[in-house]
Amino acid sequence: MKSLLPISVLYYKYLINKKSFIICSIILIIIGLFLIPSQNSDYVTFYIGKVSPIPNKYWIGYLSSIFSNFIISFLILFMIIGEKEKEILNFTYTQIDTSKLSSFYKALHKIIGLFFIGISFLFILNITIIILNFDKINLPLFTLPLVYFCIPYIFIVSSLSYFIEFYQAKKLKILIYYTLIFIIVLNDKYVLDMFGLNELNILINKTYGLSNKFAIGYLKKTNSLSIINVTTVLYPIFLYKKIILIVICLLIIYFLSKINISRNVDSNINVIDTSIDKREVNLLKTKTKILTSNNFVFSNLLIKDFYSFMLSVSKLNILLISFLWLLLFVVNDNFIKMLLPILFLLTLFINNFLSILYQNNLEYSEKTSAFRSYEIISSKFIIILIFYILLLVPILIKSTSTSILKIFIGFLLLSALQVLLVRFSKNNILMDIILIILYATYLFGTPIINIFQL
Repeated sequence: MKSLLPISVLYYKYLINKKSFIICSIILIIIGLFLIPSQNSDYVTFYIGKVSPIPNKYWIGYLSSIFSNFIISFLILFMIIGEKEKEILNFTYTQIDTSKLSSFYKALHKIIGLFFIGISFLFILNITIIILNFDKINLPLFTLPLVYFCIPYIFIVSSLSYFIEFYQAKKLKILIYYTLIFIIVLNDKYVLDMFGLNELNILINKTYGLSNKFAIGYLKKTNSLSIINVTTVLYPIFLYKKIILIVICLLIIYFLSKINISRNVDSNINVIDTSIDKREVNLLKTKTKILTSNNFVFSNLLIKDFYSFMLSVSKLNILLISFLWLLLFVVNDNFIKMLLPILFLLTLFINNFLSILYQNNLEYSEKTSAFRSYEIISSKFIIILIFYILLLVPILIKSTSTSILKIFIGFLLLSALQVLLVRFSKNNILMDIILIILYATYLFGTPIINIFQL
């Protein structure tokens, strides 16, 4: 037990030195600048029924803790994704097998290291909020809900991230993780108030007798929205549930850690090799040909990138996208608001297309190619933008000229962001997270950016 904390700290130091930690920290600082609106702002970030509390010293800590849980949920997996394959290839698994630690401690030290990352995220986000709202904050009242709501939740999410990364097939990791996160958030009261949103509703309802319908996100103020001033301390009411959750989580970690993970390097590499789709192999070959071609005309690069783009999407994905796209021509506006974000959630393969060189360590081929960087970027940008415009045809034919222009500008900027961010981060995970958040908020009726002009 004495060695558990030191090796957890070592694993934390390893994670904190990754480029992804810097990227996540920048995201948290930017979000922290806008998370708590002033009383004079034209938007709120939380309401119950038709009531939103003023962010004063009694309320701001609770609001911050719930948003912290939600935001950190999206970043934790980003810190550990791909670690299983990396450990297989650099023989770390073999070294772990020679350790005297029990299987429980081998799992727990990584979970604790990831938990420390989550606490670091919590600190970074909330120190920004404290600095910007210093006049509204009473530090003990601000800290209490953060400790109560966030510490147990971050530990649980860290455990979930670890087991999904190290025990789950590669292609399903992100889908399973974010599906579970949304289930937890939307069904909080049925999972021992794990997230804390249900308890927050109860606290406000108990004091002010409001309805339990809530919304979180960027919410425009309306004439029907009443602003209330919380004037009493809101004390936590489900401490016993937090203790139960931690105990249950430790028991699950214990039993799952007993499941053997094959750590044989050769067998794992064979599994990885045989799991690669032939289309992906062809894609890699095509990418190499693009960047080593003797025909250095931009149109040739564009054609070959288009071929690579088509190879990056599975046949099933093509069928689903085609079906939803045709359906958009005939359904009414209510169904469009639901089907359109689902359609665009199926386009996440674009980010994989953009990052395939970096994933397979072939970045050097781009550096040594005769094509200039701006040509390679422009080629991908043009293909993605054209693809988006084609998908938007069912919406564009029903829109006004002003809306068409706004949609075009929105997706012009989005396409540029995708290409540049994937190029900067050298992987597709961060852009996947951003797009999932962007499109998923449409499904909940509160889009953070109205890019579809619905």
